[in-house]
Amino acid sequence: MVNPFMLKDPVPTNLRCRDGDIAIIIKDTAVCSANVGRLVRVRGPASILFRSQMPGWRIKPLHRRRLSIEDMDGRFTRELVSWDTCIFHEDAWLLPIRPEIPGEGVSDTNVLPLELVTLEEYAQ
Repeated sequence: MVNPFMLKDPVPTNLRCRDGDIAIIIKDTAVCSANVGRLVRVRGPASILFRSQMPGWRIKPLHRRRLSIEDMDGRFTRELVSWDTCIFHEDAWLLPIRPEIPGEGVSDTNVLPLELVTLEEYAQ
């Protein structure tokens, strides 16, 4: 099955997220702004998204809650999302959360240490 949300263009290698990451949604479209702050699981491979022309990932909320979804035709819905739903989100709009490795700290400045998971602290 061909996914209409994806393009065949090559994906950059310098992405924030990696397959399997937990991430916070830090940005979304105006109609889906209620998603900001939600924790999601990221699944690869990353692909170029058709609408935004940005690299993105398939996502699923970490907790069983409805996400705001904007369809390709601009319709807005709120639905429970599973891996089968095939919802994608831009990599640049996700902030991965990874545990700090003892003695090494967090090696990437685009990653939020696991103990700092509040948006208020990140926004400062």
